[in-house]
Amino acid sequence: MKVYESEEMYLETILSLKNKKSLVRSVDIVEELGYAKSSVSRAVNLLAKKNYIQIKSTGEIVLTAEGKAKAESIFERHQVLKKALIKMGAEENSAEENACRIEHVISDDIFEIIKQFVSIWHDQFIQSFWKKRSEEFLTRFIGYVISSLSRNLWLCLLSKG
Repeated sequence: MKVYESEEMYLETILSLKNKKSLVRSVDIVEELGYAKSSVSRAVNLLAKKNYIQIKSTGEIVLTAEGKAKAESIFERHQVLKKALIKMGAEENSAEENACRIEHVISDDIFEIIKQFVSIWHDQFIQSFWKKRSEEFLTRFIGYVISSLSRNLWLCLLSKG
C-alpha cells in the first residue's frame, strides 16, 4: 500500500502527541500542525479507511499496530536523518526542517546507508572518547601511585634515619 507524505506526517504527529498525552483527538492534531479542522478531519478519515488508526466513539484517535509501526519507522527516519545532517555540519533547526522533508522521499536502501553511517560514527566517537579518557586516567593514576610511593619511601627513609 502506497503511503504519501501527508499521511506519514499525520501518523508521525499522532505518535508524537500520544507520547506527550494520554489521548489524542483531531483537535490536538489541528493545534499541533496548525491546519484547518476540515483538512485534519479528512486526513483522519482517510487514515482510518487505510487501517492506520481507529477513531473511538469518544473521538480518541488510536494507532493500529500497522499505523504504529509505520509511525515509528517515520520517526526513526526523522531522528537518524537529523543526526546525520548535524554531523555533517548543519545547524539543528535546519537539520530538523530538512530531515522532515527528506524522511518522506528517501529510499529504504539509502536510508539504511545513512543509518549505518550514523551508527558507525557514533560507535567510533564513543570508542575514541573513552580511549582518550582511559589513557588520561591511567596516566594520572600511575603518576599518583608513583608520587605516593616516592613520598612514602622518603617518609619511611626519614623516619628510620
